[in-house]
Amino acid sequence: MSTSKGYDAGKMKFVNKTNDTFEFIGRTKDNYGVQGFVEKLNTQPNDAETISVSQVGAVHAQIRKNKWYSSQNIFVLTPNCKKLINLLVVTAIDKTLINYGGYSYPTLQMLKEHVIELPIKNDRIDFEFMDTFIQELELERIQKLETFLIATGLNDYYLSKQESDLLSHLPKFKSFTLASSYFMRKKLVKVDDKGLFNIVPTKKKINANDIIFGGQYPYVARGERDNGIKGYIDFNEEYLNAKNTISFGQDTATMYFQPNEYFTGDKIQVFTLNERYGSLDENIALYLISSLNKTFASFNWGQQSFALDVIAPLSVKLPITETGEIDFEYMKKYITIIKKITIEEVIKYKDDIISTSKTIID
Repeated sequence: MSTSKGYDAGKMKFVNKTNDTFEFIGRTKDNYGVQGFVEKLNTQPNDAETISVSQVGAVHAQIRKNKWYSSQNIFVLTPNCKKLINLLVVTAIDKTLINYGGYSYPTLQMLKEHVIELPIKNDRIDFEFMDTFIQELELERIQKLETFLIATGLNDYYLSKQESDLLSHLPKFKSFTLASSYFMRKKLVKVDDKGLFNIVPTKKKINANDIIFGGQYPYVARGERDNGIKGYIDFNEEYLNAKNTISFGQDTATMYFQPNEYFTGDKIQVFTLNERYGSLDENIALYLISSLNKTFASFNWGQQSFALDVIAPLSVKLPITETGEIDFEYMKKYITIIKKITIEEVIKYKDDIISTSKTIID
């Protein structure tokens, strides 16, 4: 085990993927940690066939099939046996990391002392069972995905000519202030009438330890999976936050579009689209979140970095119409196209997995 040489993601020059580029890994679960691709830096990349473990934020393990560089606070686990590069092993590691997060994080020494549980046969790690288990589980999930795609019509991923043309069109961009207003110590602070969002505090910070899951309404926390939803609860409906808003985890900068009313935990702010721009839908929200992530790329992890008085005046670049207004129609269409492209890759992956898995299992 060792610590990866950390680079500032905000200072990286990301390039298109080629045979000569390397994955740049951040402390995120999005896109399996890959923030982009870089050319060779001033140090040797981390080895392929290793496991990365993020130390802060969402503490988790991920398999690295290719050589890679990383941002700060990431550990490298190099297996003594290549067969240990296995999803079941990663799951076992994640079980030991489950209690970390927020301001609790593992040191390298603590990580070395953790013990993981793996299946054995004749007092040896049962790699055959592990491989078969993962293959069968993967096939089961992929078949469920196939049923879902057909039921929702998402298996239609072909781009129209108009959509193909839009991809090749580069719109003009203009900077807009992130916030129109926000609250500081319960007082309204006005920033810019044309700012994108009115930022409001969550109506009530509900401690996850004081509630029982299994209710009706989403409980949104600062996690990096399932749209930030930790579970569903029943609580006083007076404290529900508005639907069609973006939940913002203030210390981790996790952002998710919330189409339904929701409760939250601590350190969550609610981004409501400025009324002058209309209402928020999923596609517009996804585009805005992507743009906000680019704006935040140079920030370090930690609550102070994302203090409201710091982020409120930031500039966010967005596409504009010929008259200089935000081009929401372009944003909607662009995200629709990206969804189709993504679905195409998922469907091809799904078909390959089903074919391969059936052959192996049979």
